[in-house]
Amino acid sequence: MGYIISKGKCNQCNFKIPLEYLLSELYLGILVLRINPYEFKSCIILIAAILLLYMSLSDLKTMHIPTLLIYSLVPISMVLTNKNYLNLIIIGILYILICLIHRFYKNNFIGNGDIDILFIFFIMHNLSEFINIIFISSLSALTYIEISQKREVAFIPFMTLGFFINYVI
Repeated sequence: MGYIISKGKCNQCNFKIPLEYLLSELYLGILVLRINPYEFKSCIILIAAILLLYMSLSDLKTMHIPTLLIYSLVPISMVLTNKNYLNLIIIGILYILICLIHRFYKNNFIGNGDIDILFIFFIMHNLSEFINIIFISSLSALTYIEISQKREVAFIPFMTLGFFINYVI
């Protein structure tokens, strides 16, 4: 609300406040309204959402995601998963194979952090939710690329958007 009242500028120095601040506040505000503070899973999802927001902002600014943040999402995904151990082992083997292929493939079209987050989402969600998240992420990223005419974009913000829409709806 303050962003809108101040028209996106600092009241003191008239500095333009980046739109990411408004979007971050909306994102977290809607998620906080959506969670049930007495439900453990809901609180864990909020923590994951906060980490994804931080990763998104980092990816937007530097095209890099701090490894510690990715590692923090792994135990969260294990708490949220409903997959059995055999499925988790198969997912782990697929992850290793994809990382090896990605490492030796010369024309990388996706970043290492993007692969990590995709597999974390695959652990967290059932197949239909995972497909919904990837569909929303890809569609929004392709729309952005078409409008902005950029060749390279940070994909984590679009995956965070997919996560957000999947959770809120």
